[in-house]
Amino acid sequence: MTLLAIGYSRVQVAVSLSISEHALRLYIGSARFKLGASNTTHAVARVLSQGLIVV
Repeated sequence: MTLLAIGYSRVQVAVSLSISEHALRLYIGSARFKLGASNTTHAVARVLSQGLIVV
C-alpha cells in the first residue's frame, strides 16, 4: 500500500516486491476486503487516514 500511495503503478510495485502482477492483485484484493474499501484508491485512503502507513 505504501508504494501505491506514493504513486507507483501496479507493475512497478510488483517488480519492486519481486512478485507477479497476479499475486499483487490478490494481495490488494485481500487488503481491500479487510479495509472495507470499494477500490484500491479507497484502500490507500483508508490506510493513510488510519495511520497504518506514513508517506
